[in-house]
Amino acid sequence: MPITPFHLGPGTLIKAIIPSWFSLSAFTLTQLIIDSELAYYYLMQEEPFYRFLHSYVGASAVLTACLILGKPVCQLWLKIWNKMAASGPHSRLYVNEVIPYKSIAIGSALGVYSHIFLDSFITAELQPLYPWSTENALYGSTNLVLFHFFLLVLGTVGVFWLLLMTLTHKFRS
Repeated sequence: MPITPFHLGPGTLIKAIIPSWFSLSAFTLTQLIIDSELAYYYLMQEEPFYRFLHSYVGASAVLTACLILGKPVCQLWLKIWNKMAASGPHSRLYVNEVIPYKSIAIGSALGVYSHIFLDSFITAELQPLYPWSTENALYGSTNLVLFHFFLLVLGTVGVFWLLLMTLTHKFRS
């Protein structure tokens, strides 16, 4: 899934299910950090494109960074969102700028590990268990069209659920 929004499908649904326990912004931050490695090597035309951050060990390093820096970065992101999109705290687009640490931790952990897990299904060169193994046992085990459709459905359900919660004033974070 090279730099695609498909990773956000499961994250959006999780946010709809457990909104106060899960930071979608932290989840998204992990996706951006991990795929920045792919973008860099792709733009530099240096294969392999998927390297250290696209392994569970590398994802753990990203998780550590997000546990330390994720809260201030994500809260700044939400503050900017509120200034750009929301006209005030009573706007339906306004989001709470304070993210509990537990939400950062859960969003970051699910973000990094789901990223590697999902990419394992569709990327042959991915080595999720590096440095212990260079194999990718999940690659080729699913139909790519159905796999992407499933992720799209998860995201669509999540977005509509969040929209419904927002319109009925049951969602504010």
